[in-house]
Amino acid sequence: MFIPWNGIENDLAKQGALADLTDLLPKYAPHVYDRIPQEIWDVVKSSDPTGQGKIYYIPAVTLTSDYGGFIRQDWLDKLGLSMPKTQEEYVKVLTAFRDQDPNGNGQKDELPVSGRELGRWMDNIFGMYGVAMFEGYPAWDLYDGELTYSGVTPNMKDALQFMNKLYKENLLDNNTFLNKGNDWWSRITSEKVGTWFHNAHGVQITAIDPIAKVNPDVKIAALPAISAEGYKGFTTHTNIGAPTWAVANKSEETTINVLKVIDWINNPANAKATNLGIEGMHYTEENGKIKVSAAEKNTQENILYPSITDKESVEALHELTLNILEDDQKWAEDMKYQITMDIQPAAKTIAGDGIPSSIYEGFADIKNHTLYQEYMTKIIIGELPIDAFDEFVDKWKKTGGDEVTKRARAWYSQLNK
Repeated sequence: MFIPWNGIENDLAKQGALADLTDLLPKYAPHVYDRIPQEIWDVVKSSDPTGQGKIYYIPAVTLTSDYGGFIRQDWLDKLGLSMPKTQEEYVKVLTAFRDQDPNGNGQKDELPVSGRELGRWMDNIFGMYGVAMFEGYPAWDLYDGELTYSGVTPNMKDALQFMNKLYKENLLDNNTFLNKGNDWWSRITSEKVGTWFHNAHGVQITAIDPIAKVNPDVKIAALPAISAEGYKGFTTHTNIGAPTWAVANKSEETTINVLKVIDWINNPANAKATNLGIEGMHYTEENGKIKVSAAEKNTQENILYPSITDKESVEALHELTLNILEDDQKWAEDMKYQITMDIQPAAKTIAGDGIPSSIYEGFADIKNHTLYQEYMTKIIIGELPIDAFDEFVDKWKKTGGDEVTKRARAWYSQLNK
């Protein structure tokens, strides 16, 4: 069993190197098969590169959204501001963050909103214009009733014009397109950034805990979905993630044994074991209170990540975590959980959920968003005028976009017969 990466499962399936899981999954991994909605299995089958509608991998399935915009609630409170609900209010909040020293260090060093190189991790700003984005990459959704790459839509053009305005007014971190991951996180954890976009499950480790070391009163909250005028804002959600498991085509016995292991990992009854390890070795439990053992690292590498995340599993993990923590440690876990719950209303599952990577075959630059990232960056920082977007769309279509769109729409049509 292994995790295929970057679409390699397509080549392996065509070569006969992957085990066919279609008939064996329901029998030997019911805690996977039965918990994943049938429409998701239909998408997986539609991605079979052999055209036979087989299941060759188990996808990561996230039935609750894990992505959202975050804001320093303590900054809002200090400046007497309410949570922004409209784009106008959002800009006013960013302006106040820029001008009114919410971090209290006496310097004008606040970055109201910040992103990363290649225009990544600003999905909620694009989402104000109904642009489907996933971790900073344009995604496929319905526009004018047809499945379309969001990077070439009028929605995207309007979003870029707005972001150029934020950039000009120093409301968007002017180092955004230079920020590598470490640069970006250091700005956030050093109390420079007022709003950002990322995943909720990691917000405690990436932001709450490190900021609390210098500011124990830190309070981070979820931003609601904000709509630009004439648009319906949302945060892109995909139920279907990358493949988590594929099985080498060795023998039916091997495949069955692997599926039994995967089923055990995904059985909610085994949550303690999958998250904590073996009782008596990695943790102890007495009167409902769990204490994690302070063991050597090589005995702690035991976490087996389930393939499925849903509201039930998020709540169960939250309760399990609270049982481990001391009372004075629970506030950060509660904050993370509240953020996770609060980002749910903004999430919208896009029509391109689970679109197979095979649609990009022969068009690596389209798959990697190369042309989009070049024009997007230059338009936002003002090196190119907004009208250059039309030139980009024309180039994108002529260099493979039209063919990829044809394939994407054929997949969507087949899926929705």
